Amino acid sequence: LCFKCGQKGHIAKTCPNNANTNPEPLSSSNTNVEQVSSIELESE
Repeated sequence: LCFKCGQKGHIAKTCPNNANTNPEPLSSSNTNVEQVSSIELESE
């Protein structure tokens, strides 16, 4: 049972209803947020 869509036959990781089929790793996303925060602090 898929926890994203509730259908049988697959799991959330392989759900065909995923809008983003190639998500970025969390570490990459967190790094981008840290870089933006640093730039904002420098401009103030």
